[in-house]
Amino acid sequence: MNTKTRDRDELKSVEEKINGLRDQRKEAIRERDELRASVSKENASPGSPQFAEAQRAIAHVKSIESDLERATTEQVDMLKRLSGHSKGAAVMGNGAPPIPESGAWNSRSLLANDDVRDRLAQMSGTTMPVGRMHLGRLSDRDTLAADIAPTANMRRGEFHGVVPQLRRQLRILDLIPTGTMDGNVVPYTQESGSFATAAETAEGALKPEGAVTYTDQTATAVTIAHWTKVRKQALADVPAVQTLIDGRLRYGVERRLQDEILSGDGVGENMRGVLNTTGIGTVAYSASELITDQILEGITSVFLADAEANAIVMHPTNWKAALKAKAAGDGHYYSAGPFSVTPAVMWGVPLIPSAAIPVGKALVGDFTVGASLFIREGVNLLISDSDQDDFVKNKVTLLAEMRAALAVWNPSVFTVVNLAP
Repeated sequence: MNTKTRDRDELKSVEEKINGLRDQRKEAIRERDELRASVSKENASPGSPQFAEAQRAIAHVKSIESDLERATTEQVDMLKRLSGHSKGAAVMGNGAPPIPESGAWNSRSLLANDDVRDRLAQMSGTTMPVGRMHLGRLSDRDTLAADIAPTANMRRGEFHGVVPQLRRQLRILDLIPTGTMDGNVVPYTQESGSFATAAETAEGALKPEGAVTYTDQTATAVTIAHWTKVRKQALADVPAVQTLIDGRLRYGVERRLQDEILSGDGVGENMRGVLNTTGIGTVAYSASELITDQILEGITSVFLADAEANAIVMHPTNWKAALKAKAAGDGHYYSAGPFSVTPAVMWGVPLIPSAAIPVGKALVGDFTVGASLFIREGVNLLISDSDQDDFVKNKVTLLAEMRAALAVWNPSVFTVVNLAP
C-alpha cells in the first residue's frame, strides 16, 4: 500500500470518527438539558445528587467537544498532506484542473474550467445534494451580512466575571451588642429617677424618699426583606451568579437594618431608631462653634448621664468640614493637616464617618450599655420557581429576609449633636 492510499484510508477513518463524535455530542447535549431541567429549588444545592449529575453532564459535553476539535484539526492536516501527493501532474476526474505546484487548493484554477463553471451555476439554482453536502439555495450578500452582523451586547473578549457594586461598610452594627429572642416581643422595664435624694438625717426626723420610677417597655421584632428574579439559564451558565445574588440580597437586608437602628421612625412596620427615641440628649446648633467643640458638648452630655462615650457616628460631609477647619489668623489647620495620618478618633473617642446618619447630625453615645439588638430570625435566603408565572417563564425568585428588634435600654446615654441649623 503506497503512502497516498494509506493517507486516504486514515482520512476516511478520521471522518468516521468525526461523524461519531457529532452523534455523541448531540446525545450528550440532550442529556445535559434534561438534567438541568430536573434541578429544582429543593435540589439546587451543590451537594445534591441532581446537581452533581447536571455538572457531570456539562463536563461530558465539553469533553466531547474537545475531542471533536482535535479530530477536526487532524482532518485538516491530512487534507493538506493529501494535496501534496499530486503536485502539478495529477488531474481530477470530470475535467477538473490539476492541483497547483504549491500543493494548496486554488479556487481560480477551479473556475478557469468552463465546464466546471457551467455545472456550478446549474447546481446553485437547485436543491440537489452534492456528495455528502447539501448546497440548498444561494443567499445574497446583504442577507448573509444581516445574519452575521454584530449586536450591541456582543462580548468581544474574554469574560472576566461580574464586577460587584460598591458597598457601604456596616460598622455601626458592630457597636451594638446582639442577642436572640424567643418570641416576637422582648418585654423589659426601664428604671429612672435620681440618685441625689440620699441625705444626712437627724435622729427622729423624716428620712428622704428615693425618687425612682419603673416603666414597662417592649421591643417588637420587625421584618426586613427584599427579593429579585433571575432566569434559570443564568444560574446555570454564569459562574457564581447565585453566590453574587445571595451576597447582594443579604447585604441589602443588613444595610436597611443599620439605617433603621439609627433613623427608624417607628411608624407602621418601621423600627424605632436611636435618633427618634424619647429621652436622648440634644446639643443645639451653634454657628460660632467649631464642629469639634460641638462634639465635645455631646461627649460631656454622655458623661453627665453617668456613662462613657465609646463611639461617634458622623456623616462624611460633616467629618470633612471638621478636618478642613482652619484658624482665622494664620490659616493653619486645627486638625493635623493633609500630610499626616487622618485620626480615627475625636477627643479620644472612636469616630465612624458613615452616610447612614443624616447630614448635619452626629450621634455620640455609650453604645455598649445604651441599646441591644435582638435577632428573631437571621438573614435567610429562600428560592422558589412557583412565584407568579416563574415556572412557565423559566425564572426563579430569590428572597432575603430577617426579623429583629431594637431595645434602647438607656436613652440618656445617647446624645444627638446638631451640626447644621
